[in-house]
Order: sequence, then structure tokens, then C-alpha cells
Amino acid sequence: MNPLRLVLLLLALGFVVLYLRSPRSPKLAFRYLRDPQVPIGEVAFLLGFSDCNAFHRAFKRWTGTPPGTFRRQALREPKTHTLPAPAAPA
Repeated sequence: MNPLRLVLLLLALGFVVLYLRSPRSPKLAFRYLRDPQVPIGEVAFLLGFSDCNAFHRAFKRWTGTPPGTFRRQALREPKTHTLPAPAAPA
């Protein structure tokens, strides 16, 4: 069931619904992407994005690089804790 539909159904039944969305934090995305066991689609879901494409666009806006590229670089250099430089304004 669509999450919005579920919320509407619960409201119609008289329930009080609190919808907590995960913060869309670049730092949290970096942590998830450094774990090869977490698929990129799951990272998008955990951060509260509506779909993987929205996460890809946001991540590229934050860092200037796609999440897959960030993951490959992070896995090659697992001891590096530096964050990528922010993207230059267009």
C-alpha cells in the first residue's frame, strides 16, 4: 500500500498519525554509502527520498558527484574520512 494512502486511511479511522521523515543529511548519506551492504536505493529510502532519482539529484547537488562514484571512491580508500568538496555553482 502506498504510504500516503495508508496515512489517509488511518486518519479516516480516527488515528492520530505522526509521520517522521529521516533528515536528508549528506553526512548520513556518506555513512550509508560507505557500507557496501546497503544498496543505493535503500540509502534513498532511509533518507526519506521519494525515489532513487531524487536522491541521485540531491547527492550530486551536495557533492558534485553521483552516489555510485562516491561509493566506489570511498570503498577504494576506506580510511579516508574527508568529505567531497561541494559542487561549484552553475
